[in-house]
Parts: sequence; C-alpha cells; structure tokens
Amino acid sequence: MHEGVILEYFHASEDNQRVRQRFFATISEMLPPGAIKARAVRKSEVAEDLRRPEKFYPAFVGPLVQLHIQHDQLPVFVFSDSLPVNKKRHGLEKAVAAELAGHSPNGRSYSFMHHASKANFDLQVADYCCWAIWRSLTKGDTTALLLLGDAVEVVD
Repeated sequence: MHEGVILEYFHASEDNQRVRQRFFATISEMLPPGAIKARAVRKSEVAEDLRRPEKFYPAFVGPLVQLHIQHDQLPVFVFSDSLPVNKKRHGLEKAVAAELAGHSPNGRSYSFMHHASKANFDLQVADYCCWAIWRSLTKGDTTALLLLGDAVEVVD
C-alpha cells in the first residue's frame, strides 16, 4: 500500500520489484522522447590509454552532452554522484566544459554539481534508467527498458 512512500531515497538495485515498477511507471510519464541518452561501453574493449578519467570522459561522455545541447542555448546543469576521486571529477568537468565551449558560440553557461545520488532526484532517475539499460544488456531483461519507452535513446 505504501511502496516507495516511506523510502528515504530510491536506488534501482536495492529497491524491490514493486517499487521499481511504480518508479518506472511514474518517471516514464514525465520523460519526453530522447530525454535519456546512453552509451554502453565495455571497459575491456576500451583502449588502455583511454581508460584514464581525463581521457575517458571526453571520449565517451562529451558526445552524449553534445546530443543534449545541440538544439537550444539554455543554461546547462550537470549533476554527478559525489565522485570520490578528484581526478574523475576533473575529467568529467573537463569533458563537459569542452563540449559546451566547442558547440556554444554565445558562451552557454553551465554549472557542475556533485551530489550524493540519494540526495538528488535527477541522479535517482538516472540510476534507474542506467539500471534498466544494464539489465537489458547483461540479463536480456527488457521489462524496465520497455516501460521507459522512447524516453531512452542508446547511441553508438
């Protein structure tokens, strides 16, 4: 009767199936088509020199940012989980900043916020969407991904 209401925060891998189903049903109604851009990367297939955060993020996260920002000049807010290693945080910020600078002739504003994922609803939605994609790719279970519908766009 109160699934999800009494939870302090949501986390796809920790929540039970009923909570996940209700969460997906709720967020799928709010997400427009293509709102979630994702790229699955197998670490073992990434060249060794690209695995360092300062190389990885520009190569793999930067293009995803570009897909999101190409149609408007609105300010950009970038949320990430509290990255424990400054090198990773710096790599992510550098990748996003480079994409914004390179594709925003009018100097688009952007802000980085590193929050604990359980304190930020946007990060909880991202966690759920990533979990749905992971589940589809690793387990062949597309149930959650189908609930999200065309909100998720997996790019190459």
